[in-house]
Amino acid sequence: MSYTVYQGRPETYFVCYSCINTSRIRFKTADLTRKVLPAIGHEPTYVNL
Repeated sequence: MSYTVYQGRPETYFVCYSCINTSRIRFKTADLTRKVLPAIGHEPTYVNL
């Protein structure tokens, strides 16, 4: 995840698509980093782009 995006607007979204591109799921970036990833035992890796 781009650190700039993470630190940016609180209403930014992270969008994932299925492999066959028939559906998608959208998370608020804050929900992804504060709720979803900790719930599955992962921490985000931030990069500077």
